[in-house]
Amino acid sequence: MRIPFDLLWKWLLAVTVLSALMAVVLMVAPDSAIMREYNATWSRAFYGADVLPPAALAQHKMSMGVSGAGVLGWAVTLLFVVMGPYRRREPWAWWSIAVSVPAWAVSDLVLSVVHGVSGEVLFAGAALVGIMLPVLLAKPHFPPR
Repeated sequence: MRIPFDLLWKWLLAVTVLSALMAVVLMVAPDSAIMREYNATWSRAFYGADVLPPAALAQHKMSMGVSGAGVLGWAVTLLFVVMGPYRRREPWAWWSIAVSVPAWAVSDLVLSVVHGVSGEVLFAGAALVGIMLPVLLAKPHFPPR
């Protein structure tokens, strides 16, 4: 069964916008209630407690902010690719997403598993599936290279 391209494109667009919104949360509210359990997984991995010590929390907020800024830049770039060349079904756009997203996600997942940060494993894993599933399902809609 071939899923309509428009549905897959809207799915990818929605996940991309969600990524940008999550980046903003990382930058402006890394210690908010929505991030509580995620932050606890970092704390358990590095400090053996559910709550980061004050100095560690300050460093974590900075790290999350910088990470969020990078994610925002990536999400905006991805958004432009998805809204233009990907929507026009240009093969290079499919390949750029199909290669770059797993490159990021696999690296992120390996580091997160090695350091025992289960929240990041779930976050990166969900992002990988959420982005790559519509991309892979859309492959038949793109002309050969």
